[in-house]
Amino acid sequence: MKDNDNSQKTFGGGRTKMLVAAGIVIVAAIVALKLLSNGPHPAPVPPATPPAATATPDILPPDSDETAASADSITIVAVSDTVGVDPRPPYEAGFEDGYNSGLDDGHTGSHMATYDESNTFKSTDSRNSYVKGYREGYAQGFKDASEGNEFNMSPPDGK
Repeated sequence: MKDNDNSQKTFGGGRTKMLVAAGIVIVAAIVALKLLSNGPHPAPVPPATPPAATATPDILPPDSDETAASADSITIVAVSDTVGVDPRPPYEAGFEDGYNSGLDDGHTGSHMATYDESNTFKSTDSRNSYVKGYREGYAQGFKDASEGNEFNMSPPDGK
């Protein structure tokens, strides 16, 4: 029995020695390759095609006179000043905006929570027309949302 025990210990010890030896060989190989890579490098290989043989565009550069004329003739485009201007008619815009606000408030049950008659129309008549449409639209939107009729559609339960 002792022979078997000794052989197992020897086998186990031999395996450990083999792993340690393999590790040392791998580390030595890595160190050797690192040292060899820092040595002198061969001269770079010249390119197969000389730089003069590269492609050139078919378009000739313009004369200096044409270039100067085109640089002076840059057209400056004015930015549109219609940002914030509502293209809809005032009453229609007010009714639509008021209706949507009324729908929001009708759904939450909070009357006049998002009510806002302010507008960007220029003339007094246009502003007054917007406010009139907004008030009517808000009342209609609030009523429709409270009854469950969004955008004048019947309620989902078919009342």
